[in-house]
Amino acid sequence: DQVFGIPDSMEDVMDRTTQMCLEGLDRNVITIKENFVLSPLYLTDAVECIYRVVAGKKTRQGIYHISAMDPISERELAEMVRKYTWFNIEIVSTSMAEHRIVLSSERFAEDYGSTFYCNREDIVEKIAEHMKKYKRVFLYGEKRKSLHDFLLENASDFVRNAFPFLENFLAFLGFFMINNRAVGSTYFSNLDTYLLYVLLFAIVYGQQQAIVSATLATAGYCFRQMYHRSGFELMLDTGTYIWIAQLFILGLSVGYMRDLITKLREEMSSEREFLTTQISDIKEINDSNVRVKDALETQLVNQNDSVGKIYRITSKLDQYSQEEVLFYAAEIVAELMKCRDVAIYSISGAQTSYARLFSATSKKARCMGNSVQYAQLGELYQALQERKVYINRSLDENYPLMANAIYDNQGTMQNIIMIWGLTWESMTLGQANQLVIISSLIGNAMVRANKYLEVLEKQRYIGGTKLLETEAFLNLVEAYSKAQKKGLAEYTLLEILPTPGMVYEKVANELDQKLRLHDYVGLNQAGRLSILLANMDETAAAPVIQRLAKSGYQAVVVEM
Repeated sequence: DQVFGIPDSMEDVMDRTTQMCLEGLDRNVITIKENFVLSPLYLTDAVECIYRVVAGKKTRQGIYHISAMDPISERELAEMVRKYTWFNIEIVSTSMAEHRIVLSSERFAEDYGSTFYCNREDIVEKIAEHMKKYKRVFLYGEKRKSLHDFLLENASDFVRNAFPFLENFLAFLGFFMINNRAVGSTYFSNLDTYLLYVLLFAIVYGQQQAIVSATLATAGYCFRQMYHRSGFELMLDTGTYIWIAQLFILGLSVGYMRDLITKLREEMSSEREFLTTQISDIKEINDSNVRVKDALETQLVNQNDSVGKIYRITSKLDQYSQEEVLFYAAEIVAELMKCRDVAIYSISGAQTSYARLFSATSKKARCMGNSVQYAQLGELYQALQERKVYINRSLDENYPLMANAIYDNQGTMQNIIMIWGLTWESMTLGQANQLVIISSLIGNAMVRANKYLEVLEKQRYIGGTKLLETEAFLNLVEAYSKAQKKGLAEYTLLEILPTPGMVYEKVANELDQKLRLHDYVGLNQAGRLSILLANMDETAAAPVIQRLAKSGYQAVVVEM
């Protein structure tokens, strides 16, 4: 059942593990099918199982399945491959797959023992390292080079790597002679030339050369001491060991600091390159939208329900801050779809089955509540999963008349748009297509906003915690306040009464575990800890205040 092993060439890349490694090396992208289950069996395990059957004296069954019987999803396997291949690889879900049945090796286990011996993660690491090492063999079909070709090709690298050692040895000879001259000198007899020698190479090359230079210095010191003492006397002298210890301690300490500074510089350079790439992606998205806008300007933008008109109206979202995009998206959908009752629900993470109400244009649009278990919505959920527009042709009053989902670049459902106030004549395929276009444009605006927030995430949160700094928190509160005045959302603002010794960052992390995903913790204009409860009025906030009091935090409702 799905044998895999370490490949020697492109022809051996036939199983999903090696295919994922090749995709990651080639395009920095691994494509997977959601819900698809594998049970890869390592080659040596399969050979061991076959040998047991061949060497067995008697078989009780007519057929045996050889299987690892250790299921793993394609996403889990892809995460494992990414861990050992390259951290910047992107995992993209292309489709949903039916649940796969894993072959059972229970018969074999009863007669011959276990079929799974090798650790899967260790094998994946070996495969990834092997394919990275021979990257050109697997990407371009190059043949492995002979030892002679390898030596010729790597001669320059060998010389470059050997040069510090040669330089170290030559410098040692110079310092050795200087030390011998300084011993009998009146002015330089107390100068420890070996200490300067070790310090010099620790600063220039780091820990590795510091160890080499300290070892050579020790040998030189011992050799010089044995001019007038025996080796036994030298071994009994505690001063010798103290001198050697200080030599190694100084060299290793300075070398470690030099290596650490070099590593930090490389990490900062890598992070700067990554952020530069992110900003370039944002610019590409913006340039793409500008090109679309320029192309649509040639159309009759004033024609009813034209694409140009839709784009012109949805472009208003660019005028709002990142926190306000979804609030005013509900208003825009209501304007374009010619209805008064529109709600937008937000989904936080692929693991949750609940969608939270983010904004709504009327009381009717809120009729499904602040939280909806969207996976239990039957035909509506099935249509959204298939990326279709849901149309309530049976006019079931418990469901919206039309709904559509917004997906991110990885194919994960992010938001659900629900429309209630449509007339029967408006529930047509044309209106459904119009909703698809509107959803796509809103999704693009959300992508731009999210990309911008990702770049500024370190500036928004304090010390890597869940605590929003003052400016970011006040902007968020202002966005909710404007939306509430327009009837698009509700919120309640709480302030935590400070106590002696309270550390806001620690309290914010604790409160994050007790609040919903759509609630925020930050600092208000007075520098005090505050909580924004989304889509919750003061009456609904009372149980939250009681729950916080039980945890030792006194909270009061405040007005902005």
